[in-house]
Amino acid sequence: MSSMWAATRTQFNPKMMMLIFAPFFIALILWSILMFVFWGSWHDSLMLWVNGATYPTWISPAVVAIVSGYFISIMLLFLLAPAVYLTTILITAFFSMPIIVQHVQRRYFPQVSEQGSHHVLGSILNTLIAIGVLLIGWVLGFPFWLLTPLAPVISLVLTAYMIQRLFRYDALAAYATNEEMRVIIQRSSSKFFMLGIVAAFIQFIPIINLFMATWVGLSFTFLAFNELRQLREYEIGYP
Repeated sequence: MSSMWAATRTQFNPKMMMLIFAPFFIALILWSILMFVFWGSWHDSLMLWVNGATYPTWISPAVVAIVSGYFISIMLLFLLAPAVYLTTILITAFFSMPIIVQHVQRRYFPQVSEQGSHHVLGSILNTLIAIGVLLIGWVLGFPFWLLTPLAPVISLVLTAYMIQRLFRYDALAAYATNEEMRVIIQRSSSKFFMLGIVAAFIQFIPIINLFMATWVGLSFTFLAFNELRQLREYEIGYP
């Protein structure tokens, strides 16, 4: 709660305000282009899947085709918001987090020294693992999406995992040693995951979800630096 409140206050800094809009507009433009280019193929593929289903004989095939066409179009547009949100999260994690982390450290945690061995390859590998687990979870959980009302829960848990893995690494990589990162993740994994749940829940809030990626990054940075500072002060004895 304290990390989220600190993130809320810090988000109104002019530098952070700029980071709110840049990743969102990049993600929106990217998905708008993809929708424009692939709309027809995505729509046709889903139509083939819907038309292959079995319907009661009293329902006219023409009615099924018309209703299915409108339903698929609405579904594709509905999926645009979470797609933009997740893409904004990825852009923020990879490109905006160095700025966010540096800003938070200089302004609020000057006593925390830089002792990590952050490198771009490690961030890329961590991002690929996070996205890979998310995609595998979606594929394995697809039957539950169709046969049970667990779709929101599955989406929440998988998105929370991806977000917390992305941001905890990017927040700690430059400042925590490998051993410190291991201890913090092991000791505070529940805190990171609960913050990931909050961040994942935001994807279900229309409009607001499109502008919250920087707030998520700030929240994880404050949480990570608080954990790192406590580890060094109370267990190791140096900042």
